[in-house]
Amino acid sequence: SILAPYFVGIRFRNFSLPESKTFNHVLSFSDRSLLSLLKDQFKLNAIVKHNKRGMMRIYPSVVRFKSDNFNPIRFWEVGCQMVATNWQIWDCGQEISESLFRPLSTSSGIGYSGYRLKPEILRRPTAANNKELIKIENLKALQFTILKKLDILILSGQQLPKPKELILSLNGYTPWVEIEVYNVKPVEGKILHHKSASRSFSLDDELSSDSPIAHVEEYDKDIGTIRTNHSDDFSSLSEYSLCFKTRLAENKDNAFNPIWNVLCRLSYFANAIDLSFIRIVVKTNRVNKTNVISKVGNAVVKNTSDYTVGSWCCKIGDMKEGYRQIRLVDNKGDELIHSSLLLKISKD
Repeated sequence: SILAPYFVGIRFRNFSLPESKTFNHVLSFSDRSLLSLLKDQFKLNAIVKHNKRGMMRIYPSVVRFKSDNFNPIRFWEVGCQMVATNWQIWDCGQEISESLFRPLSTSSGIGYSGYRLKPEILRRPTAANNKELIKIENLKALQFTILKKLDILILSGQQLPKPKELILSLNGYTPWVEIEVYNVKPVEGKILHHKSASRSFSLDDELSSDSPIAHVEEYDKDIGTIRTNHSDDFSSLSEYSLCFKTRLAENKDNAFNPIWNVLCRLSYFANAIDLSFIRIVVKTNRVNKTNVISKVGNAVVKNTSDYTVGSWCCKIGDMKEGYRQIRLVDNKGDELIHSSLLLKISKD
């Protein structure tokens, strides 16, 4: 908002025109219109090249009548400086956007006060004069070729809230944890109890299969599952690349201090821009008395669905290693003051 008086908004016609090279111009695109341009490699290269010197802002398409949000990572990766979101809806796209610009006052100690410097490769004009070499350099930065590893040991939770929407037993409820990883190319994943050995699971077979769900065979059969996403790389939806789903907490009906002791281990490829994110979600089952599906004998079968208790999101590069206590937010984005998870994080 401080910079707004200095910008001159222009209608996009061509990147080679003089108006697209003025020092104070800004181009505006809806998410759908820019995604259509990104599908063409020549135009993708032109956008990356433009955003090293010129400004570009992205806003939600008018067809998003439900006010849902797109995945902002696609636009950050090509150098877009301002990516707007619908604040009236707290969803995954909004949570990713907020996590990148997390205020300094949060308990995590990570914060950027609404401003972050882009990766050097997105703001450094290339030294090459050959247009073909420039194109190769820009596209190479987007390719997932850098092998990395991430271990997240989910130890326990503390004082998880008791949602009013749930019909709970007198003893409470039993939660589980899902870890969503965004903007990576998965190689190998494991889910195991941290006190036992594990059998690895290669994702190469999974990515070529019809079913998006693979069960990890363990000594404990309920240890968890791994899901991979098969959507288009240029989809505007906030879809994860991979998701770990743990088993239920070891101590049932205990939301005050649930214990999991589950290790999620991932090998993946990242690109040079390294805008990979992780989102940790605590869930439980929702039971609705009014939605009765059928009766089996004298037993009533009720409609159940997942309920999000709380979540936390962070850029993988921003996470600190070691034992960490993370604060959860509710489904409106407000921090749950006393609710947290105890993790151990290791990166390579």
